[in-house]
Amino acid sequence: MKKKTLLILAAIAITGIGAVIINACSKSDSNLQTQKSYEYKEFIPAQEDVVFLIEEFNAAYKEHNLGYKSGEDMPLNEALWNLEAGVNYEFCEPKDHLNNLSTDSTFVTVNLINGENGELLVPGDDLMDAYTDLLAFTNNQLNGGNEQMVLMVADVELKDVAGQEATFKMTTEKGHPSPPSCEIEDDDYWYYANELGKCGPYVGQQIGKDASTRMNYILNCTAYSCPGGTVFFTSITTYLLVPAGGDYPNTCYDPQSMQYLLDDNWDRIDYYQPTGKVYIDCIYIDDVIPGGSLWGHIFEELRYGVLNCKPNETK
Repeated sequence: MKKKTLLILAAIAITGIGAVIINACSKSDSNLQTQKSYEYKEFIPAQEDVVFLIEEFNAAYKEHNLGYKSGEDMPLNEALWNLEAGVNYEFCEPKDHLNNLSTDSTFVTVNLINGENGELLVPGDDLMDAYTDLLAFTNNQLNGGNEQMVLMVADVELKDVAGQEATFKMTTEKGHPSPPSCEIEDDDYWYYANELGKCGPYVGQQIGKDASTRMNYILNCTAYSCPGGTVFFTSITTYLLVPAGGDYPNTCYDPQSMQYLLDDNWDRIDYYQPTGKVYIDCIYIDDVIPGGSLWGHIFEELRYGVLNCKPNETK
């Protein structure tokens, strides 16, 4: 069954791009403060430094696992970046046409110390222990079931700073490669929502799916160019619960209407794309609009990030 959250989204019927974002998880928008009025700022290194920084971090991690001194204490924002970038780098695989996406989350907590200039630092040992936990969690999510999954992206965010501790949340999104069907087809006749299946000449078929299911598939039918290497993402920005229009669930969308719906969704994706980042993927669902007979389409999750290439010779 598709997830039904019964959100109170009266604004969801608005089809214009200006619909309100219910929640945004952008690292650069964090307003977390400490008792010393420390303000978190997202760390985004220069593109040419990304692979070097990750490999340097992983080298320190190997030394840590051999019982040697861990890496130096690291500013909180850089620690977050290294955790996120490191996981995405270590589980880097071709991601073309991943679908049937699912997410899982875990939390890790680290101690904090105060630097000379009032900055918050994560002790090296704490950082390496947190990295161990995140790597193990991701490996279990990808390989612990009956069928091996591919990591699309790991998103690490700062959830709380309390006293001398910081809590990170990591969400992994994974899926299976699927045959590409990235365009609206002649047989794309779908009821709008509520898993009512196909309509028109195909009525009664594909019960359990609807126009939102088809949109989710196409919007995740992405391929990323990375000559001589494999794509991975860093500096992830995730938007939650972005309204994407509304209609009656039994409205029949023919291929022309489906194409209009698809174009509108691509416009929304372009509209919210942060500078310097690319669209990664989304979870696109339908949901009830309480108090009426309309159903809404929602970007339950909408992700962007910095695209990087992992050179094949380093794998």
